[in-house]
Amino acid sequence: MREQKETAHSGGKFSISRRTFLGGSALLGAGVSLLGMSGCLRKEGDAAETINYYIGNPVSIDPYNAQENNGNMVARQLFDPLVQMNFNTNELEGVAADSWYSNEDGTIFTFHIKEGNTFHNGEVVDAWAFKRGWDRLCNPATGGSPSVVSYYLKNVKGYAEMSSGLSDELSGVTCPDDYTLQVELVTPFVEFPMIATIMCTAPVPKAALEDFQAFYQAPIGNGPYKMDGKWEDGQYIYLERYDEYKNGPLAKIKNLHFNIQKDVETAFREFEAGNIDIVDIPTNQSKDMIEKYGTAKDGYTIEPHHQVLQGDQPSTYYLTLNVANPVLKDVNIRRAISLAINRENICKIIMEDSRIPADNIVPPHCAGYVEGQWQYARYDRDAARDILDTYYPKDANGNRGISLDLTYNIDGSHK
Repeated sequence: MREQKETAHSGGKFSISRRTFLGGSALLGAGVSLLGMSGCLRKEGDAAETINYYIGNPVSIDPYNAQENNGNMVARQLFDPLVQMNFNTNELEGVAADSWYSNEDGTIFTFHIKEGNTFHNGEVVDAWAFKRGWDRLCNPATGGSPSVVSYYLKNVKGYAEMSSGLSDELSGVTCPDDYTLQVELVTPFVEFPMIATIMCTAPVPKAALEDFQAFYQAPIGNGPYKMDGKWEDGQYIYLERYDEYKNGPLAKIKNLHFNIQKDVETAFREFEAGNIDIVDIPTNQSKDMIEKYGTAKDGYTIEPHHQVLQGDQPSTYYLTLNVANPVLKDVNIRRAISLAINRENICKIIMEDSRIPADNIVPPHCAGYVEGQWQYARYDRDAARDILDTYYPKDANGNRGISLDLTYNIDGSHK
């Protein structure tokens, strides 16, 4: 299923967009519907003093294991990668890197790191900081267990040796000088700079190698915000603006308080009580909130009376099937399951038109999308039943002998 994004703002006479929200460092949203900016928001001059933002409890805010929306949302404020996507121009632009280029066959990439930038502890951000971070990411001994996101660098020379414990560094990542990072790949991949936008590729200071647990709970980054205390598991993560930040304009908001709640419903009650400024809207509240707060004109920018963000979020939800399971290893059963799912009704009724049915591995508007490409993504009960009758016919008691377990989390609208 595809997602839409919704956010709202109650009170205050100012506008705020995804980009101006953090002065050029976009805050990535989580969930289907966001309701933003309650009347308790404080201001200091033209800048908001504090924003309280709802998230679920992250898996990690350290790039070493940042893997889902909640953790990446925080990590992206703490760390700047080499490059980022400019969604206005649809082009990559430098963040920690000034420039970059590749050889003709796309196997060697050279990044020139901006000079004069520091981590939040004052340590210099140079090419060695990126090599340090990438070696740390790919070393299975880091933190006592391998990173689950190191695979992003699997095409870098030396990754196989590191992941198997035969080496303690990526041989394909070198620093010809203090501000030049060179990356050699095993096979050509001209889109490698896109990998360098992902949070797990961020640089780390020397402290990241000294005390893994301390860094994991209070990462020291190079981004527009720094930690204010440590991550209080299941409770909150407080960030404050890093006033020595030079990779872009200073953030317009002084403090970001990530308020961790167990579910959307609880967070929404906190919003209504004035304790949270930006929150996911429970699906069954979407229509009422749109009527109460109004929708953003462009889908993404909060203004008075236009406060629910409904901009498209290009993502796809999947059911991942365990093909080692005795039942699911049969492709015919997998096809029958897919045909039996009424995606249209789920999107229109349960999700109140905040999704559209998925029929391709990528969403519409993304390169490679072909409408209706998945033959078995249509809803066809008769075809599903025919497959089951052929391969798993009913016995005398009307049973097919099929039993499956569905495992899921309860974040957002997943349940």
